[in-house]
Amino acid sequence: MIWRLGASWDYLSCEEASLWLSREESARMRRHRNPSFSRRYVIARASLRHLLADALGKAPQALDLADDEHGQPVLREPALAQPPALRIAFAGIWITIGISADAFGLETIMPGTGRESTAPLARGPRGMAQADLDCARAACASQLLAQPVDLADPLCTQRIGAVSVHQLERSLFKVIDLPMPGRISAAVATPLSTSTIHAYGWLSRRF
Repeated sequence: MIWRLGASWDYLSCEEASLWLSREESARMRRHRNPSFSRRYVIARASLRHLLADALGKAPQALDLADDEHGQPVLREPALAQPPALRIAFAGIWITIGISADAFGLETIMPGTGRESTAPLARGPRGMAQADLDCARAACASQLLAQPVDLADPLCTQRIGAVSVHQLERSLFKVIDLPMPGRISAAVATPLSTSTIHAYGWLSRRF
């Protein structure tokens, strides 16, 4: 499941969200020098806690959430044989949250920030936008496979609309482009066996 939301206090209050955070999350919030980034972080973590609490029947503040080596959330829940995979991605004022029983990758790229790692780059806005999208696709695939992936290589074996199927060595996986406001690029990578993705926060029912 994927949720897209803005970094605003439309769905919960600042006071309530702050009460849900752990001591480590509160410390990380205070380390942000930019108040906008601090607010975005709090809203993302509090929203994730709210979603997980609803699914597990627990209070949001009772969840034991830690961070992995990449700063992504990890749920420590002894009652679960296999905790869900969790990811949060930021782009401007937008927050994208992913929760899945399977491993997956999720990435968002602000305009122009992905082109340095993508070559060769076609000149003009269209080439820059494609480079950003390629970077988002490669980043989420790298997260899924836990190894560097360069989708500039001819790995795509099939593409239908926003969905492409890739093969890297013995791994088959899907990359789905996510629609985002403006020129933000976003993508999610899933195992080939994942058949359904529930997306919330998009007006359109189709990608």
